[in-house]
Amino acid sequence: MDWFDTYRCHKLSELEKDYEKIGGTFLRQIEENTFKSRTQMLPEMLPYYQYWERRIFNAITKMIIRALAVNKAILLNRDIKPLIRMEAQNNGLEIIYQPAAEEMQTQLEKFHKQIIESTKSFGRWKN
Repeated sequence: MDWFDTYRCHKLSELEKDYEKIGGTFLRQIEENTFKSRTQMLPEMLPYYQYWERRIFNAITKMIIRALAVNKAILLNRDIKPLIRMEAQNNGLEIIYQPAAEEMQTQLEKFHKQIIESTKSFGRWKN
């Protein structure tokens, strides 16, 4: 689980940098070169901003859906190398799992939430 979280954080930081470049640098340069203005509020540029905002929003949504789908597929696929090692011991009266089933459930829920909360880094530009 730590590997997934590290990988997710690394990719997320790269995407955040690229997202900032698009909204903060590239669109401003396009407006400046086209209309000689740096306000990022020109009515003439509104359709352009909306177009790219929608494209990026859709890409982020697709990224989250794919991440959740891959996560589900990995957990349900029995043909690949196991991601998590659990051990069970029988002490006569009960079966003891290491790590505990509740702990595993908590970790998996946390992992799902982190995937979804990754979208918070990508605020909307104009809408």
